[in-house]
Amino acid sequence: MRVYERICTKVQQEWNTMDWSNGCIQKTPLDCRKGDGFVKYSGFKLPDTRNSWFNESMNLKECEAMCLRNCSCTAYTNSDIRGGGRGRLLWFGGLIDVRELNENGQDFYTRMAASELDAILKGKKRRWVIVGTVSIVGMLLLSLVLTLYVLKKKKKPKRKG
Repeated sequence: MRVYERICTKVQQEWNTMDWSNGCIQKTPLDCRKGDGFVKYSGFKLPDTRNSWFNESMNLKECEAMCLRNCSCTAYTNSDIRGGGRGRLLWFGGLIDVRELNENGQDFYTRMAASELDAILKGKKRRWVIVGTVSIVGMLLLSLVLTLYVLKKKKKPKRKG
């Protein structure tokens, strides 16, 4: 499953053939009163701009805050990615013609329901717990092997030649 398909669907047959031209509708309905937030997606062709608004003076944090205040705002991004980005684009309603690119894609931030954000954060937390546990067990095993090696070396009598 593609990254974006986790949150976005329209006509499944079109998505299966990699045709995203008819847009994206959130799988989980948004409810901006319950703590919607944004998730960064990288390497994408940005959505069609017919339902967007441009602001040249805002920074990315201001853009996020403005988008959060407007319940119909569904995504935002830097409009010019050169030199740290200048100007912002905000999308309202469905996101049309969104697709992952193999190269030269841009970052954009998509609004997600609070329940989806919780699931993503829990998944990231679980991943870090697993990585941490495996690392600690690996270090303990390495310490045990080194300790046994040193003890074996010390017990071995030296030969006189």
